[in-house]
Amino acid sequence: MSRRSVRRALVGLFCIVSFGCASTVAAQGAFAHNVLEASNPKDKSEPHTAPRTILLDFNDTVLPQFATVIVSGPGGKRYEDGSVAIKRDTVRQSLKPLQAAGRYVVAFRVVSADGHPIKGQISFTLTTSALTATAEAASSDESPDEKPSPSGRDVSPTPTVALPPGAHVPSMARPATQTEGLGTRALIALGIAALALIGVGALSMRRRGDVDEDSH
Repeated sequence: MSRRSVRRALVGLFCIVSFGCASTVAAQGAFAHNVLEASNPKDKSEPHTAPRTILLDFNDTVLPQFATVIVSGPGGKRYEDGSVAIKRDTVRQSLKPLQAAGRYVVAFRVVSADGHPIKGQISFTLTTSALTATAEAASSDESPDEKPSPSGRDVSPTPTVALPPGAHVPSMARPATQTEGLGTRALIALGIAALALIGVGALSMRRRGDVDEDSH
């Protein structure tokens, strides 16, 4: 084989190898693009409780300065609350209170670390409105069997005590005081003294009568 033929063969082989390497690198670059791996709420889920945040998890780092998340509900009302927060490959969007039941759509657009833009959307259906959930919670807290007293206090009947047969019930009359006892004793003493004086007077008068008779 001549040198010219060898050169041609080497050049052809080099071209084939170079093309194969370029194709491999291009394919790897195509498959390395950032994609959405998971979300909370999940796509097409039907939560009973309204979420307060939207979480989007990607398989690669997301540039924070280019992220946008739009959350719209029934009637086209928007529910984003504040700016998007990004931590490496996780995108977080806070929400205003979701009042109405129905379908909510989360549209997003982010840029991966390699500069590739990613956009898409997920949806979820809220099965219970905020008003219904509040009413259910209030009804579960109330008990129809329990009725408080008007004054707000537990009013119990006064217990009664049964007395055995023949038991003496003390009188509720007020006992005589010591002053009343002293008054009664004083009256008795005065009566005795008066009787004594009357007796002494009568005896004196009798003796005087006897003396007068003797003198005659």
